[in-house]
Amino acid sequence: MRTLATIFALTVSIGVLADSALAQSSPNPWRDCGIGAAIFADNPTAAAISNVIWDSGTTAVTSATSSPETCGGGAVETAMFIDQTYPVLAMETAAGSGEHLTALFAIAGCEAGVADELALALRDGFRSILDREDYASAAHADRAYWYYVAFDEAKATSGGCGSEV
Repeated sequence: MRTLATIFALTVSIGVLADSALAQSSPNPWRDCGIGAAIFADNPTAAAISNVIWDSGTTAVTSATSSPETCGGGAVETAMFIDQTYPVLAMETAAGSGEHLTALFAIAGCEAGVADELALALRDGFRSILDREDYASAAHADRAYWYYVAFDEAKATSGGCGSEV
């Protein structure tokens, strides 16, 4: 019982420390990275607790050390936005422009000057998604993931995007 109380106290302490580090410029591994940040993007304390419970925070610390650009939103925010707005993004990508497409580029840190080139590259990638034999029967999560990958590839070819997806 004493061990359980110690683990609980340690977990709560890490959550409090994560909240008190909000002004920190580099990502806080427990709050901004790992599985916890992906699941609890709007709750840093829950993200920290989740990371500690999941694997003692090792995945979060590894993310912060080896690829800090994936922490604190960037890739997670991009993926969440694609998942939440996929039907509209699909229509706007086919059309070549739209408010959600512009918002996606902004979330990913893309400069306005590359928007046209990025939209064209994404449109080409999206066309290959639509050509898949399994597209019509695919689950929403699969379609959103394929779109995410196509967007990542479009970013790589067009340049001008600040954060990596």
